[in-house]
Amino acid sequence: MANKDDEMKYCLRLNLNNPEHLLIHKTLRNLNPEYYKSINQFIIASLLDFISSTNKRKMLTEEEIKKQMGDEFVTKSELKELENNMKAYLSSELITAVINAVMNNASVINLSKTSEDIKKEPDIQGEIVEQDETLSELADLWY
Repeated sequence: MANKDDEMKYCLRLNLNNPEHLLIHKTLRNLNPEYYKSINQFIIASLLDFISSTNKRKMLTEEEIKKQMGDEFVTKSELKELENNMKAYLSSELITAVINAVMNNASVINLSKTSEDIKKEPDIQGEIVEQDETLSELADLWY
């Protein structure tokens, strides 16, 4: 037998002048006893069905949703915080990479060069090499 501390009681007040309340009253009075053993069982089954089919965001408080969902969903504020953290991290990494490149005298690729500029530059041995026209034109398309 259930302990009295394990039970919770709720009172339901129906206004029989309200058509929806009257419908509930008639339904509870005319329940099929072969299917529902008690009014209490019917109300519990109806509420469980309603809860499972309803959007919980409309029904529960934000605190209760967070407690039930745990880490399942990310809120907009958490997403914005992640975005700001990512921007800060990437900015610091980019600054570090640029400083390291400057400190190590690393050459930076000049993306503004055209095929005409490249034709005039000597190769590794210091000789000016004839460039393939088709290849140079295709390379210009990338800029």
